[in-house]
Amino acid sequence: TFRNVEGLFLEESILEDDILDDYLVESLSESLDEDNDKSSENNSSAIIAFHPEDDKKYLFTSDAGTLALQPVVDAYYNWTKNLDWLDVPHHGSKKNLTSMLVSHFAPKVAFVSGKGKRKYPSVAVVNALKKVGTSVYSTAKSGGNLLRRMDIPTRVGYSAAIKYD
Repeated sequence: TFRNVEGLFLEESILEDDILDDYLVESLSESLDEDNDKSSENNSSAIIAFHPEDDKKYLFTSDAGTLALQPVVDAYYNWTKNLDWLDVPHHGSKKNLTSMLVSHFAPKVAFVSGKGKRKYPSVAVVNALKKVGTSVYSTAKSGGNLLRRMDIPTRVGYSAAIKYD
């Protein structure tokens, strides 16, 4: 059974803090692989692979946790290796990726969608992605609305994701 979604939104709003420019250096010792997300909701998320004619590989993960992502890797091992683009699951939560998944996916570009809550995106996730050579972009410092412009007009209320150096 799924958890009380209204209660989760209330809990999230209580935990929300203003994001600081230097929040990524707050906890350099934070690491992945400590406590993976086992929630039914997140592991029931749709995972979508997109492979257009240009031979690029895009993986959209929603809020999927490792329990949902690992079977995808097992079933589509070669396809999920060295992605061109990864939608980082669950706003960059460290409970939704492992260092092994990050190394396997090794995306060229990763996007983290979120408003910059106190624990999102996780320092460990951003650092793990950067360690495998990924360019990591996030909406955490730009208001939370992801914009990826591809010859279309700008959408009101949306801004570009900011790259982490």
